[in-house]
Amino acid sequence: MSGNKPIHLSRRSFLQRSALAAAGGLAMAAGARLGAPSIAHARASDVAGSKLTVLWMKGSIAAAADLEQKMMEDWAKAAGVELTIDTVALAEWAAKLATLAEVKGGADLINLYTQHVGVNQPVLSDVTDLKAEIGKSLGGWYPGPEAVGVADGKAHAIPTYVYGQYWHWRTDLFAEAGASEWPKTWEELHKVGKTLKEKGTPIGFTLGPAVTDGATHNYSLLWSFGGKEFEEDGKTIALDSPETLACLEFFRDFYHDALSEEAFAWNETGNNQAYTSGLVSATNNANTIYLGLPANAPDLVDKTSLGGALAGPAGAYQYMSMQFWGIPTYSANVEAATAFLKDAYYGTDFQKQVLIAGNGYNLPSHHGLDADDSAWPSDKNLAAARTLAGAVRVPGYAGPFTSAVGQSMDKFLIINMFASVAQGTEPKEAIAKTIDEMNVILKA
Repeated sequence: MSGNKPIHLSRRSFLQRSALAAAGGLAMAAGARLGAPSIAHARASDVAGSKLTVLWMKGSIAAAADLEQKMMEDWAKAAGVELTIDTVALAEWAAKLATLAEVKGGADLINLYTQHVGVNQPVLSDVTDLKAEIGKSLGGWYPGPEAVGVADGKAHAIPTYVYGQYWHWRTDLFAEAGASEWPKTWEELHKVGKTLKEKGTPIGFTLGPAVTDGATHNYSLLWSFGGKEFEEDGKTIALDSPETLACLEFFRDFYHDALSEEAFAWNETGNNQAYTSGLVSATNNANTIYLGLPANAPDLVDKTSLGGALAGPAGAYQYMSMQFWGIPTYSANVEAATAFLKDAYYGTDFQKQVLIAGNGYNLPSHHGLDADDSAWPSDKNLAAARTLAGAVRVPGYAGPFTSAVGQSMDKFLIINMFASVAQGTEPKEAIAKTIDEMNVILKA
């Protein structure tokens, strides 16, 4: 919020890339063996002897998560900082953040998903200068991630990753249904989906209150029909439109004709398990399914391909879950948090290593690796990884991402609108109910 105290950057400028290399950074060529990231010389005179408690979201790809944890531990050791890493299950993340805000303590640096930034904005410090400095050192932020957490011209969060979304689809089952390639439009998927569902392998994506997966396809479908939550002012609700109505009428038929009826019960892993178990023929997800096939469903490795966003009457759009760092106003160790972000996390060395380790999963929110061919997946199925983060659209469209938008996401309002239509609610009634719930948030 505008009343939050800004974090002033009295520290030295971000370490230059040459200095990182001189400190032992790994300049990794394509296919090079990943090791623990080297740490540039920490500014021990500034933060030595201090403490740092990090509320950290451990990612789903073990290689990337282990790399990040090792980087944090190595930096703390080199800097003489007493590090505590706290993590909880994704389903408990919002409650954990609420508890920290209530007691005004317990963490100095926190990981946040998109909606968490909006909900927790009142207790997030102004990091405008820090975000600008880091962004400049990395060639600038992509527009989508950059827009989240900005209020009254001040930034309250720093982007970390965009989690790339891919349509996983069974090439063998689609071929049996008459489709030799991934559909380009929602209508084409609807058509082939009818046949697939009749054969017992429907399309599958969650219609339940899933923190990440719930939003990725529902927002994308709304936008592809021209629907939007707000006008450009970010205050005028724009959901009641012919475009939203057409979208929900389409979805009502799409659900009954092509979508799995188990979708209401799925959380973040439900659709993954449905796909690897052969219960669905396609699902929209981060590439964790694809990367896990050799271990979880080796028989599907050669039968799975990855497809792109589907177009509707208004075009093809994709929301992807995004993650951020926030320094809470109750942080007792702002200097240590700032030093960690500047010296280690956003160093080019670590950013490249974690992109390689994630193999198209945790995509950078910045342009710093755009031209580095060796950092990106060589698998042709993951070629889209290079362009996904730059194309992500942010909830709240056509207005800015606001605290109210974050709260709407946190309450799953758009997801619930689609789910209610699938369960029999008339589209106009579902729109009206969602608008009423949005107004409650706006007036609070």
